[in-house]
This record gives sequence, C-alpha cells and structure tokens, in this order.
Amino acid sequence: MNVKHLSVSIDENEIIKDVSFNLNNSDKVGLVGVNGSGKSTLLKALAKEITIDNGNINYLEESIGYLRQEIPHTYDNLTIVNYLKQSTGINKLELKLKQLEENLNEQNMDEYGEILNQFLAIDGYNFNENLTYILNGLCFSKSIDMPIKKLSGGEKIKILLASLLLANNDILLLDEPTNNLDKEAVEWLENYLKKSNKKMIIVSHDEIFLDSIVNKIYELKNGIIEIYSMTYKTYLYEKEQKYQRELEEYEKTLEEKERIKKQIQKSKEWANKGVNKKSYNDNDKLANNYAKEKTNTSNISKLTRSLENLNIPKFETKKDINFFLDYDYGKGKQDIIIDNLVCGYNDFQTPLLNLEIPF
Repeated sequence: MNVKHLSVSIDENEIIKDVSFNLNNSDKVGLVGVNGSGKSTLLKALAKEITIDNGNINYLEESIGYLRQEIPHTYDNLTIVNYLKQSTGINKLELKLKQLEENLNEQNMDEYGEILNQFLAIDGYNFNENLTYILNGLCFSKSIDMPIKKLSGGEKIKILLASLLLANNDILLLDEPTNNLDKEAVEWLENYLKKSNKKMIIVSHDEIFLDSIVNKIYELKNGIIEIYSMTYKTYLYEKEQKYQRELEEYEKTLEEKERIKKQIQKSKEWANKGVNKKSYNDNDKLANNYAKEKTNTSNISKLTRSLENLNIPKFETKKDINFFLDYDYGKGKQDIIIDNLVCGYNDFQTPLLNLEIPF
C-alpha cells in the first residue's frame, strides 16, 4: 500500500492534512496520537469506509481487512456461522464453485479456476477448523448456531475479530482490537498477530499489546504523520529524549531573549546618564555626549536587530492531568475510601484494592 498526500475532512474540519507513507512487507505499524488526532478517521479512509478529499491510496492489488466496531442489525437473525460465512465471502464462493462444477466445460474453466483460487486464498476448505481454532483462542464458548442478536457487545467484538482473521486479507487495519476482550483472549490475539506475516496497522491503548507486536510507529499529529522505525517502547524513549532536547533549546532561546532585552535596557539607561552628566567645559560635554550617544545608538540598533531575528522554536509543554472532585463543604470532611475492592470479569480478577483519597 502506498499513500501519498492524503487529506480527509469531517464536517468541514480537515482531520488528515497531508499523510504519506508506504506500507511495506513485514510492516506491523502502531498508529499513535492524542485522542481526536484522527487515528480512526485515517483507518476508515484506508479501508474505503469514508471518502477522501485529496491524495491517492494505491492498494497494489492487496486486499484490506478492517475491524469494524459493531455488527449491523441487518445480520441479527443470522446464526454466527452463517454470518461468518457471509462476511468472509465464503458462502458466495462455495455456491459459485458448486454451480460451475455441476456444468464444468471449456467455456467456464477459466472462471472456475479464478473462483477456486479465491476460495483457496481464504483457506476455504479448512474454514470449519480455522473457525474453531480462532473462536477457542478468543475464549468464545457459545454455540456457532446461536443468532447474532443474542450475543453481548463483547461477544460480538469477538465475532468481528474472527471474521477479520478468517478472511485472510493481505493488510489488517485494527482499531482497538483488545476492547472487551478478557486477559486470555488478549494474550492469544497478541501471539496470533506476532506470528502473522500480514501487514497491519494497529490502534490500541494497550501499550503492552502494542509493544509486543509492532516494529514501526506512525505518530499522527496535526494531520500529518511522523514515522519511527522502532518498537513502541523505543519510540517512547526517543520521544522523551526529543522532548528534553527541544525543551532545553526552547529555554535557552527564552534566556537569550531576556538577556538581549536587558542589554538594550542597560544601554538606554547608560545613554541617558551620559546626557545628564555635568561637565566643566561645555565643548567637552557636547563632544562626549555626541560620541556616547552615537555609540549607544549603534549598539541598541544591533541588539534590537538581534532580538527581532531571534527565532523562538515552537514548543508545546506537557500538560498535567488534573481533575476536580466536588463535595458539600457543609457536611464536613469526606474522604474517598476504597476498602478491599476486587474488580474483574469472567476468570480475571484484580488483587484486593485499598485506597484513601483525602480532601
């Protein structure tokens, strides 16, 4: 996949401004950026889910698998297995192969070969075995003959993941793939993607999951992408080092600005003192003041030009996380106390949590 100068707008707001990159063989990319930076928008654009404004996406005849966040209600009455066959396209290929095999001849032989190749590309003959393997890995225990509408939100996510993996596409676009997955399912998916030879772009808040899979980072900021050919942990380290270097440069520039401003002020004060200083000889006084004024005017002009030419780099300081807890002061001091709390789901539970937040 080659992407050149891609731009995308949502409600007249330009979210993606100028994105270019090549997704090469063995690339497993972590797409990162602050909330609202456009990560999901970019994945949708790459998956042809939304219209792009400008630029070009060359898919190089590669098939795209995009992880959607929900199953449309039009599939509610389908059983899980029928939904998976339909979403992966296996049912159509099976039906077409059957029709062609019933009347196979020289005229339809080429078509039969093309459909058969598509069927083999998604490992159609091993569909049931692959389905069982993937659902077991995702810790899905319900019957595959159950209707989609009877599944919980978390169970539907697992079915969407299963559909994506069964389709055997060349490129995987994964937007928060670990949402609603239990610990065992996350670990299985992590190992599955690590072993996969597919190209992929992953958006995830799970840093451990991300770091264990990706070998490249695309940082999306202000509508453009900066590429780091490294793991997620190495990227975090490099980002911190870069931040410290930029902070040092920024602070030095501000210090230089203040130094020049002080020099200008001192030169002006010194010039004023020279003009007001008494002299026994009016001619000497005039000559001295002229020389001093000329020297200081020249000095002040140079300093002023230095100040005007001083390039202060753009720099965004890290923002502290703040939150406000409000309570009724009339009822006196009320701390937040967590006593022996256990959180979890299914077979996963946290240890006992004890915490006191004083006011």
